[in-house]
Amino acid sequence: MKLSVMSNAAWMMSEKIVSVFGIIFVTSYVAKSFGPTVFGQMAFSTSLFSMVQTVAIFGIETILFKCISKSAPKGLRLMAVARTMRLVLLLLTSIPVLIWVWYNMQENFLAFALASFISSVFVTQDTFSVYNNARLASRLNTIANSAGLLLGFAMSFTIAWLHLNPLWLTASIVAVTLVPYAIKRVNFYREHQDLAPPQDKRTTYLRYLMYAGLPLAISSIFISVQVKAAQMFLAGIASARDLGLFAAANTISASWIFIPVAIITSCFSEIFRERGAAAIK
Repeated sequence: MKLSVMSNAAWMMSEKIVSVFGIIFVTSYVAKSFGPTVFGQMAFSTSLFSMVQTVAIFGIETILFKCISKSAPKGLRLMAVARTMRLVLLLLTSIPVLIWVWYNMQENFLAFALASFISSVFVTQDTFSVYNNARLASRLNTIANSAGLLLGFAMSFTIAWLHLNPLWLTASIVAVTLVPYAIKRVNFYREHQDLAPPQDKRTTYLRYLMYAGLPLAISSIFISVQVKAAQMFLAGIASARDLGLFAAANTISASWIFIPVAIITSCFSEIFRERGAAAIK
């Protein structure tokens, strides 16, 4: 394994270590301070929009990663089309969900759902992370994401420490994605410019993303639904308190998965750069 690949994987894992420590200490403290009911409301809203987010992303990240690894200019053109496509899909899927939450859930659920929606906007528009990973520059992602995580954890801890209204936690939900997006966007446009495809070829690029992304999107959606099904089931038959207890335990128990994901993602960039025969070998 090349040194650049190992270094890239190490940077990706260092970001997740920050996340794990935050989950174990800050999230546990917030859940203890506000009780499992409030934590359950937050967990349900974020889980709901994580599925919406999966639909909006539409499996495009894998396509962009492969394309950028092979040809950066073509990848930049796809990125411009992908952001527009993702925003449209996010709005189409989010509006019915927000209406459903408004009619069927308590006020706190709606507040956390709106915060999760805003957070999802920044996640779906963040194609810069894929570009950095594909170019083995995950250090930039790590710095940006860690800054967002640390700010979000600090805000959550302060709100819990001062016993403020739990609705203030919506600010931390947004900050966790807003700050990394802003940092990566500024850094990207400092060195690159958008290479939007010609107007007459945008349809071709869009059709390619839809056809190539559909199988990946279906797979991602089923995985997301399978992972979040337990929380959706609990939300329907149990209390927010029970949902909060389950969400806290589930989040902490699954936090180790970052290690194999970081190694696999870093290796893929090298695989995609090789010619077909060499990659198979």
